[in-house]
Amino acid sequence: MEDEVKIQYVGFGTRILVNIIDFILLIPIIFVYQFIMKLSLESPSVLPITIYYIILYLYLIFMVVRFGGTPGRLILKTKIINVNGEKLSVMQAVLRLITYTPSSIAFILSIQIVINQINIEGLQGKEIVEFYKLNKESNIFNSVGSVLLLIDIFWILFNKKKRALHDYLAGSYVVYKNKTTDKKQINFC
Repeated sequence: MEDEVKIQYVGFGTRILVNIIDFILLIPIIFVYQFIMKLSLESPSVLPITIYYIILYLYLIFMVVRFGGTPGRLILKTKIINVNGEKLSVMQAVLRLITYTPSSIAFILSIQIVINQINIEGLQGKEIVEFYKLNKESNIFNSVGSVLLLIDIFWILFNKKKRALHDYLAGSYVVYKNKTTDKKQINFC
């Protein structure tokens, strides 16, 4: 019988730091995102922003399945694993994104509301941006998506294994890398 492996679960603070590192590393993508937002609003169509989110989700799924996490996670020597201590399957990686999906859909719907109004009022240029900022319906959609994200994130604070809601859905754990967790079977019970 193998020795039981000591697991160190990644907590809230480190997960936030992972996101900050990922954000910094992906700053060039922000310019692409801004261009796509402008394209969606000026075209007017939600297709560009929808394609952007699909590509983003495919990137996240690939990184989790292939490497066990995003660049920020890898830099901080953490990884996402399943109950067997292995990298996630594609389906598990997709399930981890389910709690983020309502937020993304809400955002796309908010853009559609603005586009519909742009068509009605004939807004252009800076008027579009101002309208989007002030539009109550689009803000409601964004708020609902944000609340769902916050529930998912704060879930980490209330359990011993530091699992977010999306970790429960996917059967995943976020742990610190070490020699023992990389080589031995892990018992999470």
